[in-house]
Amino acid sequence: MSPKLASLWADVRALLAPLAIYWLLLGGTFGAFAIAVTLDNPDPEGMMFLGFFGLVTFGGVGLGQLLAVLRVRDWVLFATWALIWGVGSAFGVVGLAALGAAAAPLMVLLVVAVFLGPIFMMAGAWSLRTGRDLFGTWVPLMYATGTTIVLAESSGRVSDWHQGSKWAVWDAVSLSVLAGTVTLLVAFLILRERRRLHLWRGAPGGLLAGSVKEARQGRPGLGALGWAMVGMLAIGLTAGSAVVGPYLWRTGRPGDEGGGSGGTGGTEQVEGQPRQGQGDGEGGSTAEQVQREVEKNLKPLNSRDLQHSEQGQGQGGQQGVDLWSTLVILLILMALAVVVFGRPIQRLLLVRHLRRPLWQVPPTAQVEHLWRLVEVALGDAGAAPRPGEAAVSLVERARPHLEKLPNGHLSIPGLEEAALVRDRVAFGLGVAATDPARMAEVADDAYETVWNRLSDRAQLRAMYRTLR
Repeated sequence: MSPKLASLWADVRALLAPLAIYWLLLGGTFGAFAIAVTLDNPDPEGMMFLGFFGLVTFGGVGLGQLLAVLRVRDWVLFATWALIWGVGSAFGVVGLAALGAAAAPLMVLLVVAVFLGPIFMMAGAWSLRTGRDLFGTWVPLMYATGTTIVLAESSGRVSDWHQGSKWAVWDAVSLSVLAGTVTLLVAFLILRERRRLHLWRGAPGGLLAGSVKEARQGRPGLGALGWAMVGMLAIGLTAGSAVVGPYLWRTGRPGDEGGGSGGTGGTEQVEGQPRQGQGDGEGGSTAEQVQREVEKNLKPLNSRDLQHSEQGQGQGGQQGVDLWSTLVILLILMALAVVVFGRPIQRLLLVRHLRRPLWQVPPTAQVEHLWRLVEVALGDAGAAPRPGEAAVSLVERARPHLEKLPNGHLSIPGLEEAALVRDRVAFGLGVAATDPARMAEVADDAYETVWNRLSDRAQLRAMYRTLR
C-alpha cells in the first residue's frame, strides 16, 4: 500500500469510532423521541411529519459531516446557510401566495427543511471539527430532552411537579434515556480526543511523528480501568442531571390559558340597547329615548374596571422600566466584554494574520509580517521593539532578556539570520526565493519557544500589553 493510501486509511479508521458512536447517539435519541410522540398521539399526519423531520435531521447532519471530512471551511457553510435561508424564504412566500391555503402543509414541510436543515448541517460539521465537537452534540441532546418532556406530559406527572414533587417527572424509561445519552456522549467526546491526537501525530511536521511503526501496545488508549472510570463518570453525571434538572425546568402555571381578565367574554349584550318591538311611542319621544340611552351607556366605570385599568398602567410602566434596565445592563456588559476581551482578541487575530495572512501578500510583506511576529515574541520576553530600530540591533538588545526567562538560557536558532534578512528587505536590497520559508520557520519557533517559557502571570500580562 502506498504511503498516501496508508495515511488515508489511518484517518478513516480514526474517524470510524467517533462517527459510529455519534450516529448511535443520534439514532437512539431520535428513535426514543419518535416512539414517545407516537404513543402519545398516534396520528398518521403527525407520524408523516415526524418522518420528514427525521429525514431533515439525518440528512442535514450527514451532509455536514461529509463537508467536514472534505475540510470545507466554516465561512463556506455559513454562506450556504444564508443562501438556503434567503432562497427558501423567497420561494416559500411566492409559492404560498400563488397556491393559496391548499399549499399550507407543503409550506410547513418547506419551512422545516429550509430553516432547520442548515442548522443540522452545522451541527454535523461541528461534530467532527476540532474544538467544536461539544457544540455538535446539541441535536441528540435536544431529542433526549424532548423525549423526557413528552413522557412526563403524557403520563400526567407534570401536575405532581407543579405541586412540589420535582423528581416525580422521572420514571424507568426517561432515566434510561438520560443514562444512555450521557454514556454515549462521554464515549463520543473521548473518541474525538483520540482522533484529535491522531491528527496531531500524523500532521506534516508533527512533533510526535515517529520513524518506526508503533506496536499496538504503544498506541494511546483507555484500558479496562480507564473505561471503568468513564462508566463511573457517566453514572455520576446521570445522577447529577436527574437530581438538578427538574429544578431548572419551568412551565406555565395550571389554568394560565389566557383570555381576558375574567367575567363574561366580549359577546355579552351591551346594557341599554333598545329591544326589538319598542316603538317611538313607548317611553316618550325619540329624542328622549336617545338621551336616556346615552346616559345609560356613559355610566362610570365600576371599581373592578378601574382596578384593572390601574394595574395595566402599572404593568406597562414597569415593562418600560424593565426594558430600559435591560438595555443599560447589556451596554454595561458589552463595555466590560470589550475591556476584558478586547486586547486578547486583537492579539490573537494579529498573530493569526502574521503567521498565515488572511489575504495574499507579496514576498516582501511576508518577510515583514514574520519579523513582526518575532518582535511580538521578543516584546513578550521584555525587549519591546523601538521605532525605527534595526532588526540586528533588536536581537542584540534582546539577548539579556532571553537569558532571564525561566528554565535557563534560551537560544533561538536562526534568529540572527532572520534579522539580517529582514534588514536586507527593509533597505530594499531584494528578497531571495527561500527567504519567506526560512523566516516562517524562525518566526514560529521564536514565538512558540518564548511563549512556552513564560510563566502564567507573564503570559497574562503579555495578552494585555499594547502592540504597536
